Amino acid sequence: MDILFDNLPKEAVMELDLFWVSYADVDLYSYMEKNKDRLKLIHVKQIGKDKKCVDIDQGTIDYKEVITKAKALGVEHFILEQEEYPVSSMVSVKNGIDYIMKLN
Repeated sequence: MDILFDNLPKEAVMELDLFWVSYADVDLYSYMEKNKDRLKLIHVKQIGKDKKCVDIDQGTIDYKEVITKAKALGVEHFILEQEEYPVSSMVSVKNGIDYIMKLN
């Protein structure tokens, strides 16, 4: 991501996938702060202790804190993404939406 954004025009915006930031063991908040001028969209995707994609309410990322800090940095959109489903995909998505709506 750093190489990409170091070489793109300054008006290019970032869509940050917090699952992959966490997967790489990069501090979410430091990376968001570092890229605050470009950070407009965030993929809300959860990572488990085993580094697998899990339902949003069952992982290690504190999305209440993330969303609060991201809004303060100017993030405009949060995109719920799910790649693996412990239950049906529709149930996981509904659970994710319900969870996120309770955070606000």
